[in-house]
Amino acid sequence: MIDREIINESGNILIQTSSKELLILSKILALASPVFKAMLNLKFLEGITIRSVHNPLELPLPDDDPDALAVLFYTLHFSSQRKFPKLGADLQLDVTYLSDKYDCITSIYGESGRWLRSLSESESDHESPMLWKLSTIAFLIGHVDEFSNLTTKLVLNLTAAELNRTTPNSALPETLKGMSGVLSILKLSSGVRPNAGIGALHRLRTRVVCDMMGEAEEAIDGLRHDQQEFETGGKLCTACKRYKPPPTKKCHNCRNDEFLSLYCDAGSRVCEFLGVLSSANVWPLSRQMEDSAVAFQSKLESIQSRLHHNYNGYNRCPLSQAAKTLKDKVGRVLTQSEGLDLRVLQRNI
Repeated sequence: MIDREIINESGNILIQTSSKELLILSKILALASPVFKAMLNLKFLEGITIRSVHNPLELPLPDDDPDALAVLFYTLHFSSQRKFPKLGADLQLDVTYLSDKYDCITSIYGESGRWLRSLSESESDHESPMLWKLSTIAFLIGHVDEFSNLTTKLVLNLTAAELNRTTPNSALPETLKGMSGVLSILKLSSGVRPNAGIGALHRLRTRVVCDMMGEAEEAIDGLRHDQQEFETGGKLCTACKRYKPPPTKKCHNCRNDEFLSLYCDAGSRVCEFLGVLSSANVWPLSRQMEDSAVAFQSKLESIQSRLHHNYNGYNRCPLSQAAKTLKDKVGRVLTQSEGLDLRVLQRNI
């Protein structure tokens, strides 16, 4: 037996889907959707009158997703906020498809924005498939700020390999892949320059990673040109050339009691800094072109904890300063990163 869901108690149209019936109000349907209005007018031309709640007009829509239709009609009847406080990405995509099909995207604009924000706040939205879907929804509905925020996350979280192998449609349900008249960053129609949005994401991601690499190179260059020298807190055994802590009076390896004082100078600092970068899998920097910007930042943030550098001085050593400054500058690069501008993409369509 097919369930009947009463969306409006005064409803006079019964939408028939594959698994449920939805009772809705014809006036709201006609006002929200020119497509539904035309369908209802056709019924009039066929001599079928709109009926009452006790004898509603049956309108079969067997090819549409029942759950997505229910969400769409609740939204059009201003009843979705209580019924659907949150909506998953896949169901949002299906609702977006139907709103385009029936030309009522404008009518779900506000609720779609609320669903997008609630989902991105509560889900692990840094995963590639989720980001693709949410970005698509934001584009199709026209949410400028959400689209920019979501594509910024794509820029920062996608690796080069993910961008290269990701075809836009791979993240979408079948119903969306053939959506007529809908254009997105994910190239859903032949009317858009192929992969224009993905190309823009590539350029933005490359710019961010190159800026981060530039900060690392600047840190190395700064150490190379800083000629300050400090006596370190360690000793070098003249016999076995092993590094020993300051209190050592006799090398326990070779029993030698003669030591050289070590100095923190430009050469030693650059060597240690490059060694730390290498141990953090950051050096050589060219490797980072394949990684995500967020992963690159995480590696750079580990540099300070990897330094084992002691010296006897009143001022902070340039090496530790360089590590801290690099961490701060890279953080600013990520904070200042931007996603795609929806309005610019729409002008290019």
